[in-house]
Amino acid sequence: MNDNLIVLGASTFVYFYWIMSLDMLFKSFGITKVISYSTTTLFCIVNEFTEYKYTYIVSTTMLGIYSYEIVYYKPDKSHLLHHIITTAIIVSGTYNYINHYPYSLYYDESSSHMGFTRLGNLLAFVNVSSIFSALREIFPNNLTKQMYYYIYILSKFGCMILYYNYIYLHMDSFKNEMPAIYLIGTLHILQLYFCYTIMKLLYKQKKN
Repeated sequence: MNDNLIVLGASTFVYFYWIMSLDMLFKSFGITKVISYSTTTLFCIVNEFTEYKYTYIVSTTMLGIYSYEIVYYKPDKSHLLHHIITTAIIVSGTYNYINHYPYSLYYDESSSHMGFTRLGNLLAFVNVSSIFSALREIFPNNLTKQMYYYIYILSKFGCMILYYNYIYLHMDSFKNEMPAIYLIGTLHILQLYFCYTIMKLLYKQKKN
């Protein structure tokens, strides 16, 4: 029953050091983040066409890049909180899968597990905005900054709408899983705060 967590922990450890190698190679955490978040996004897309068979890889990429950034780059308090909440969601989600569906981080139409893999994929896909956040560091100009602002808002709002619409349409499948959904809701509240901050900034730019 613990094999899933061991595999997740070991693969995250390996990915952590792969991120470190990329960071040392390029001497740019921005380029490293583009590669890592592009990998996450790519596997989210692949998951949609392969019945979510690569959930582990998506979880590993997120845990690896977040832990590396926390250790070596000390993000600001709001982003640190975001990384901690996301890490808790991934680890608790994996633990939940193990207890309910041993060795089955895969698509399963006969249970709500299929629903959680779909929701997890939607949660991870929003990392597409992190690609453009990193591009701002590599190419610090107004174009990349504006692209990041709009993609962040569109990806966050878009995935939240899809996420809660899916829960609404399959409510019976999630009745016993509401604590996990509430935890994810705290992450969405933080993301909404970021959206509000960006929208306020865009409004200020337009007004000026």
